[in-house]
Amino acid sequence: MSETNNIIRTNKLSYRYEDSIPIQFPDIHVDSDTPLLISGESGSGKTTLLHMLAGLLTPLEGTIMLNDETYSSYSESKKDKFRGENIGIVFQEAQFVESLSVIENVTLSPFAEGKEKAQRVLERLGVLQHQSTKTNKLSTGQKQRVSIARATMNKARLILADEPTSALDDKNCSNVIQLLFEVAKSNNSILIVVSHDKRLKQFINNVVEL
Repeated sequence: MSETNNIIRTNKLSYRYEDSIPIQFPDIHVDSDTPLLISGESGSGKTTLLHMLAGLLTPLEGTIMLNDETYSSYSESKKDKFRGENIGIVFQEAQFVESLSVIENVTLSPFAEGKEKAQRVLERLGVLQHQSTKTNKLSTGQKQRVSIARATMNKARLILADEPTSALDDKNCSNVIQLLFEVAKSNNSILIVVSHDKRLKQFINNVVEL
């Protein structure tokens, strides 16, 4: 790959919810050549770690660095801007503005690229024919693909996917993870998947267990 790889590193991360003991997390060092699976049972802290990587939660201790930027220490407003420009998130439950169409949802962010790019991505993901459809009319699989499209519209350096396959049969599990691989590769993005779905270990060799 001619582009310089994007790299994310964490160091001695911990987080504490109110009235609980701190959760300690293993260090992560991963680049855009090697997708990472963060695995573990429910309650192990997977979503907490994803939300810290996304800048949605601030660590109790430790740092998160994307390339040369330690964004975990940014102010909330600066972190919001950094996330909008650099991070794409595929949530477990697709979150859309239901009054808007697919294409409007995909291009809604002020950091998103334009409609032509959105249409190319939707076409590659097999949902371009639904670009004018309201998102509440889509199937679960279609919503997932639209979520993936939206997560890449800011040329994300980091793509985070939260339980993207847990509700899918084997065929659709394979399809969704391959779509994530393709989108991450085409954008030179780091891909981190957070899931308790053990099937994903056959697709992703780089695994951190919580």
